[in-house]
Amino acid sequence: MLPPPQPDNPPSSSKRCLAAAHSRSYLHGFARRLTKFSQNLTIDIFHSFLTIYMKCCDESENMLLCFSTEKSKFSESMGTKIRLGNTMCLEHKERLRALIFYAKLKPVDAIEKAMDFNSKYMDFVFKCCNPGTMSSECFDTWSGVLLTRICLLMDSSVQKNCCFKNDPERENCLIYLANEESKYLPPVSLEPKEICQLSTESKLLTWLVYEYARRNPNDTITSPLIFANNLNKSIISCCTTNDASSCLSDFIKHFTV
Repeated sequence: MLPPPQPDNPPSSSKRCLAAAHSRSYLHGFARRLTKFSQNLTIDIFHSFLTIYMKCCDESENMLLCFSTEKSKFSESMGTKIRLGNTMCLEHKERLRALIFYAKLKPVDAIEKAMDFNSKYMDFVFKCCNPGTMSSECFDTWSGVLLTRICLLMDSSVQKNCCFKNDPERENCLIYLANEESKYLPPVSLEPKEICQLSTESKLLTWLVYEYARRNPNDTITSPLIFANNLNKSIISCCTTNDASSCLSDFIKHFTV
């Protein structure tokens, strides 16, 4: 957390106090400590910092007490705003969001590529939860971060042209292309024993999410998870029966992803 600067020996007058707060070197040093935050949050912190000086510099007789009291309030208030503004750290529970996003926008790519993209995204998310490694990108929206990262991986000139557009046209353009690609994906053809093997290896949920997302680019980011969670339970139940093949054979016919 960034406490507001508190002078050890406050100037004897309010004018000198305010002059210290507004000195170029002082503000430059303080600003450098805020570069990891978003623009709006930086402005908010700066405004709160200057407000403290405006208030405490007028209380020449109780200046130290004022700074000490306001410092405590500032730390608590800004700490809350930073936690809420750090959208990426709040994403750490959404462990398959990036995989879904990748599968939706690059449906022809193998699941291994989607998993690698997801793994790197989660590494970034956890860095955002560490004050020592967080960056300004941690305060962007998750969709903005994912779009920026996936655009670096786009191959065709048409996809790259989409990435040059502004939001929301950028994502809409990529979804349109992905929707066209998804029409030519081969049908799901896993045998019951292969599905049960995925379940045994705890890979089934990831596979279901990937398959649904890449075949339904127009759906929301949460739809694949809802679908996969429900399907996962049914498949696990089938795989624990003595006749898993019969249990799954009819089910696979209705496997619409």
